[in-house]
Amino acid sequence: MKKIMLLLLSIIGWLDSLYLTLLHSIGADSCGLGGCSDVLSSTYASIGSIPLSLLGLIFFSILIVTLIQSKNDLSIETYKQLYLVVLVGACIEIALI
Repeated sequence: MKKIMLLLLSIIGWLDSLYLTLLHSIGADSCGLGGCSDVLSSTYASIGSIPLSLLGLIFFSILIVTLIQSKNDLSIETYKQLYLVVLVGACIEIALI
């Protein structure tokens, strides 16, 4: 159950990152939710020419692959560390929206 929850949260983060990366790459003016153009055109939206949403996409992709390939019998400490990584990633992504 813990693994499924982590996987679900990671997939949600991946989908959000994918959506923002696609909007950034096509230069969309709005996303239907309001405020996306402000975020995507901000000076903080990228590091050099790399959009932060692409970094989020890579981050969540690595988490998803790690969770899928991991054994079902992970220790409690490993779950705590994974939850912390997902929580930090989600908080950063939410703060940047």
